Amino acid sequence: MPSLIRLCLLSLLCTCGLATLSAQQLVVKEKPVVPTQMEKRTLPPKEGFVVAPNGWAIKDGAYAFLPSRYLKKRPGQKYVPGKWKKTKGGWFYRPEVWE
Repeated sequence: MPSLIRLCLLSLLCTCGLATLSAQQLVVKEKPVVPTQMEKRTLPPKEGFVVAPNGWAIKDGAYAFLPSRYLKKRPGQKYVPGKWKKTKGGWFYRPEVWE
C-alpha cells in the first residue's frame, strides 16, 4: 500500500510540473520563420482525427517548430489551433487547446 501512495504522489507531482511548463510564455521580438520545406505541407482529412496545422512549442527556452499532424478527436470538445499574439515587447505563441 505505501508504494501505491508513493506512485500516486509521484503522478501528482509530474502532472503539476507539466501544467507549469505548458503555462509558460516566451516573448520574442520577431516571430520565428517556418522551415521552407514545411510551409506548404498539408495532411488529408482522416476519419476520427483532426488535422493540427503547423505550430510552435517552447523547448529549451526557444520556440521549436511543430509540423502539421493528426490529433485524435475528443468527443464533445472543439480543437482551437495555436496562434501568434502581439504583446508589449514582441510576440508570444498561444498554444493549441481543446475547448
